[in-house]
Amino acid sequence: MTGALAEGWWRRSCVMAAALCLLVLGGPEADAQSRRAPEPAASEPQSQSNRSPVPETRRRRPPPAETEDVPADANPSGRSEIIPIGGTRGTPGPQSEADPEDDFRQSWFLPSPVDGFLMRAVTMRPKGDGPFPLVVINHGTNESLADRVKFSFPRFSVLSEYFLKKGYAVLLVQRLGHGVTGGPYYEGQNGCEDADYKGSGIRTAEMIQKAIDYIGQQSFVRKGKVLVVGESAGGWGAIALASLNPASVAAVINFSGGRGGHVGGKKYNNCAPDRLVEAAGEYGKTARIPSLWLYARNDTFFSAELSRRMSDAYRKAGGLIEYKLFPPFQDEGHNIVVEREARRLWAPAIDAFLETLPAEAKP
Repeated sequence: MTGALAEGWWRRSCVMAAALCLLVLGGPEADAQSRRAPEPAASEPQSQSNRSPVPETRRRRPPPAETEDVPADANPSGRSEIIPIGGTRGTPGPQSEADPEDDFRQSWFLPSPVDGFLMRAVTMRPKGDGPFPLVVINHGTNESLADRVKFSFPRFSVLSEYFLKKGYAVLLVQRLGHGVTGGPYYEGQNGCEDADYKGSGIRTAEMIQKAIDYIGQQSFVRKGKVLVVGESAGGWGAIALASLNPASVAAVINFSGGRGGHVGGKKYNNCAPDRLVEAAGEYGKTARIPSLWLYARNDTFFSAELSRRMSDAYRKAGGLIEYKLFPPFQDEGHNIVVEREARRLWAPAIDAFLETLPAEAKP
């Protein structure tokens, strides 16, 4: 091939590749991997290998729309975020000052199980000197790259407010492969035909544990047992973490947990439900940490029948579990962790569950 022909071929290939990236990632709002992120102000902390803005800045901002808390394997409907091409890199630690006018909100880079990649996180805490007991709240996921690219940073406004008023410090982590954290997708389930629900949950648990280990050493966190809460895939990861019985965890709360919901965009269509039940039983064989499971009857990702089967398998295998099935909630029971109106369902259940925890896990 002559030099001129080779140059023309390479130019056409580059154009085609760029167009394909735009198509897969959802058009101009999500073409993070084909154009650079906007540069932050010089005073903003940033990772060493990219210039994506940190999840929160030092300035107080108005609260985002509740669509930022859209749970689960559903497609988030919040704003599109720029993913750093190489993921979040740099040095673990605080990336902003704690803002006393906004629940002492503070941005962090946290270690992850994958060397060289960090997870972005935010902490909030009550007023007062502390230290405070810690609750870690974990988001869902989506097997689609195009949808994970657009994941907004988790806020869990209603749930965070609940725990802050109880006297807990709150940790929100965006795991690898999602939104502004970027990097490799560490918790994939390996499709449907050979779905690895146990392994995917364990990998989610590994990321949760990394976050606990780092933030648990900070001065505003009371040394002792941590409470782990998750929704959808985050709830499934919390259950998986319970099966590992880490000494740092007092209990887990699972909101609508599971994997493989809405296959093909269809309601009540789980990827491999029998494998999900089997994995729940496997977790229960070793889990000796108390757990509270919260589902609604009209959850279209994990039906009432499926959540009962999972909880029964977990209990029969030896897992410590309290299972609650709430009445149908609005049009979608999977949203009980998001909607403020659902607080009346889950708050009394969590209130009672917290009373059973050891003193070191209570405010």
